Amino acid sequence: MADPFAIIGLAASILTFVDFGAKVISLTKSIHDSPANMAPDTQELSYMLEDIRSLSNAIQKSTSLRTRLSEDETKILRVASQCDKLAEELGNLLETLKIRDDTALPRAIEITRVALRTARKKKHVDSLQERLKDLERSLRGYLTGTLHR
Repeated sequence: MADPFAIIGLAASILTFVDFGAKVISLTKSIHDSPANMAPDTQELSYMLEDIRSLSNAIQKSTSLRTRLSEDETKILRVASQCDKLAEELGNLLETLKIRDDTALPRAIEITRVALRTARKKKHVDSLQERLKDLERSLRGYLTGTLHR
């Protein structure tokens, strides 16, 4: 007779595998149906990334014309620079989560590859997204504070 804990462990492993499989199948379908060749969450993140890059670039352009910056403006510039670095890292990661047009693989296999990679990189993407949101909040807070002075 098998050990009850071994049976429970095996059942939990099977459930985890089935749950992961269901998520990948769902993700594969959403990528297949997406006109952007990526998962909808990835597409939304891509739009957010564009907004943050635009805000950061606008800040850097406006401060580059001035020779002397206040302490708040220096902080804003530093956060904008951090945003750029993080946005670059996240942008590079998002590029790997898109369907490649130049691949020799059949489309179905490429979609599955992207779905698996998206599922595998989800925690890393979420972590980068949260850091970027924190920087964006800091940037907006500094901007608001500077404008009210």
